[in-house]
Amino acid sequence: MSRNGAGGVAPHGVRELVAAIGCLPAVVTDRHLTVVVSNPLARALSGAFHPSVNIARYTFLDSVTDDESPEWLDASGQIAAMLRDSLEQHEEDDGFRRLVGELSSQSVSFARAWAHDARRPARSAAVRFVQPFVGPITMVFQELLIPDDFALRMLLWRPADDPTERDAFARLVEYAAGER
Repeated sequence: MSRNGAGGVAPHGVRELVAAIGCLPAVVTDRHLTVVVSNPLARALSGAFHPSVNIARYTFLDSVTDDESPEWLDASGQIAAMLRDSLEQHEEDDGFRRLVGELSSQSVSFARAWAHDARRPARSAAVRFVQPFVGPITMVFQELLIPDDFALRMLLWRPADDPTERDAFARLVEYAAGER
């Protein structure tokens, strides 16, 4: 197991915790924003939350969303800020250089966010998802750092405080239960 978050492995206790959190989407990423473990509800929420998917690549290279919408611009800015924050907290490594180089050369949106957006990443923020079986849903994440492996972060998601969002979340829970 790596202590620098680049090994792609979450400690056993963290994997058990994520599996036990059945009422909220839970995702753990490494320092490069690659998902190392997630629960079924997180995987139902977004294709970005499947193990071994890099959230930055998914957002900037694989996403089929409207990259001019205010929601996407805000979320993508957060992803770039999280990646920059990770780089500031850890030594740069070959994997990090490859990832930033790939994103910069293949995504004008990433290059712009990386070069010009100096915001600090939010530790909690609302993100709008367009889930194909549920429709649009706004979720709020809370970032938690994993003790004993400072490069891993957990994102816990809850529906925004709105009856419409709670209804959409209930449909997501039903959908995720049917997918198991």
